[in-house]
Amino acid sequence: MKIGYTRMLNPFPTGPDQKASLQIEALKAYGCQEIFEEKLPGKSKNCAQLQRMLAQLQPGDQVVVGKLDQLSGSIKELVQLITMFHQLGVDFISLQDRFNTATVGGRLIFQVFAALSEFGRDTLRAGTRAWLSTARARCRKG
Repeated sequence: MKIGYTRMLNPFPTGPDQKASLQIEALKAYGCQEIFEEKLPGKSKNCAQLQRMLAQLQPGDQVVVGKLDQLSGSIKELVQLITMFHQLGVDFISLQDRFNTATVGGRLIFQVFAALSEFGRDTLRAGTRAWLSTARARCRKG
């Protein structure tokens, strides 16, 4: 089953939300049978619709978004979600980014994202360790 997901930050409280309707139309045109629409104020992490979607995913499903940033606000979270999809046997497709984990090229790009995310975490961890070591040498507690 093709399942669409869209996340809008700061949706306008009055009047039609043109961006959301364009995203939903693109998902419908792609053939999504069900669409989960998230409307979040600011940088809220309370993604109830995402959790609802994740709870019903079945092997063979496809999660479809208009753009990569509609699934997640960070590379780390994006890698975690796509890894979860892979473990569930679910493909992930981003229409505008032409990203599809059902293809060899899509899986390669995902592996690059995952490697960059891991590199970023390792670099941050190494920097933190160096800072703590320097602070201890100066008799400071981190």
